[in-house]
Amino acid sequence: MGLFDSFLSKEKKVLAKASKNLERADALEKSGSKQEAASLLEQTGTMLKENMMYIEKMHSEFSSTFAKLGARYLSFDKAQTALDAAHVSMQLNPNNSDAMGIAGRASLRLGKNDDAITWLKKAVAVAPKSAELWSMLGETQEMLGSIDAAVESHKKVIEIQPDSIRHYDRILAHTPQDVSIIKKKAQALARLRRYDDAARTYKAGINIDSEDKELWIGQAAMLNYAGKGEEAIDALERALRLSPDDAFIYDNLGRIQHKIGKREDALKSFSKAARLDNGNKVVWNELGVVQEELKMLDEAVKSFDNALALDPKDINVLNNKKKTLLKSGRMAEVIETCDRIVLLNP
Repeated sequence: MGLFDSFLSKEKKVLAKASKNLERADALEKSGSKQEAASLLEQTGTMLKENMMYIEKMHSEFSSTFAKLGARYLSFDKAQTALDAAHVSMQLNPNNSDAMGIAGRASLRLGKNDDAITWLKKAVAVAPKSAELWSMLGETQEMLGSIDAAVESHKKVIEIQPDSIRHYDRILAHTPQDVSIIKKKAQALARLRRYDDAARTYKAGINIDSEDKELWIGQAAMLNYAGKGEEAIDALERALRLSPDDAFIYDNLGRIQHKIGKREDALKSFSKAARLDNGNKVVWNELGVVQEELKMLDEAVKSFDNALALDPKDINVLNNKKKTLLKSGRMAEVIETCDRIVLLNP
C-alpha cells in the first residue's frame, strides 16, 4: 500500500468511527443518558482534530462531519464549541452552508447578533433553496427586531415549501391584513386536506375584504369538500353578487347543487353557465347530465351535441349521449353513437 492509499484508508476509518460515535451519541441522548452522550461528543471532536493531519482528499466529507458535530454541540447548549466546529468545517469546505447555519445559530446564542445575521445570510446565498436556512434567518431577524426582513425570509420559505403552515402564520403575525398570504395559506391547507381550517382561513380573508370574490369562491370550495354543501352554496351566491355574469361561479354552483340533490337549481345554474360560456364542453356535458336526470331527454341530447361540437372525440360525452338516446328509444342514433365510440375506443 502506497502512502496515498494509507492516508485515504486512515481518512475513511476516522470518518467511519466519527459517524458511529455520532449515531451512538444520538441514541444515548434519546435514552436520557445526556451526560454520557455529551462525553462521547467531546471524545469524537478530539479524535477528529487529532487526525486532521491525515485529511488529504476527503475534505468535503470531514467538513460535513464537523458540521454534524457542531449541530449536536448546539443541542447540548455548547455554543462556543459548536462555533469552533463550524469554523473547522468551513476551513475544509468554505461553501458548507450547514456549517454557516450552525455558526449563525451559535453566534446568536453567544450574543454576537451581527455575526449571526452575517453567517445566516451567507448560508442562504450559498444554498438559496434551503427552506431550513431561510427559516433560521427569518426567526433570527424576528428575534432581533428586523420584522420586514423576517417577513421576506419567511416568504422565501413558503416559495420553497408552499405547505409550511407555520411560516404563513409567522408572516401573518406581522401582516394580518395581507389577503394574498391568507389566500396562499388557505390553498396550502386545502392541499393538506384540512378543509375546515381552509374554510376558516378564507373566512378570515372575507372579514378583511368582503368584496374579493376569490375569497368567497375559495371558501365555497372548502365548505363543499368538508361536506357543507348548503353553506358552500351561500358563499357562491355571495360571489355572484360581486360578479353576476361569472360562468365559473355558476358552473361550481351547479355542481354543488347537483351533488346535494337540488337538480332543478343545478339546471338553472348550468343553463346560465352555458349561456355565458358556450365554448365550454364541460358545462354543456354537466347540463346534459342534469337534463337527462330530469327526463328532459331531447334537451339533454342537444346539450351533449353542443359539447361534441367542441370536442367530437370525448368518450365520456358520447357515452352520456348514448345513454340518453337509449332512454328516448332513438335506436338508429344509438347505433350511430356506438359506432363513433368503437372507432375512438376499439
